[in-house]
Amino acid sequence: MPVRVTLSAIGLKKTRIRFKRLGKRAANLRPVLAGAVMNSVLEFYRAQFQTEGAEGGQPWEPLTPFTIGAKGTRSGMGILQFQRSMWASFTKRSGPSSFQKATRDSLEVGSLDRKAVFHQEGFTVRQIFGHATNAIFVRPRKIVPDEIPTRWVDRWDSLILKYIEGGPR
Repeated sequence: MPVRVTLSAIGLKKTRIRFKRLGKRAANLRPVLAGAVMNSVLEFYRAQFQTEGAEGGQPWEPLTPFTIGAKGTRSGMGILQFQRSMWASFTKRSGPSSFQKATRDSLEVGSLDRKAVFHQEGFTVRQIFGHATNAIFVRPRKIVPDEIPTRWVDRWDSLILKYIEGGPR
């Protein structure tokens, strides 16, 4: 025998109003994407640099002795942080080469620093410096991992759901 569920009209008006309000907030996620979610994405990138890629699940190759020597007195500085410009472009809202774009349904956060793409994909020394050196391939140090760890994605989903339900931006 089937089970029947009957809803009475009492209370449905409030439910309809709530769903309408939820629908309006869900139709434009820009406030939460440009606010709380972007702050959390920048936090992820700060953790990526601090852990040298381990936060994203793909630890970066250690620096070579040559690179450490070339850094001189700045040798204690982390990987990809020699001049801090690329680091700032990924971790600051107003970094010199920061790129952030929030729309009604998407968020893009990245870097306009020309070195970022080389580190993301790998490169040869010749590509960067343009002079006749051995074509030494430098393995990528993925600033943006191939797959964002689930705990970060879940955090972003949670921020969006809280916003849709009437929470903060």
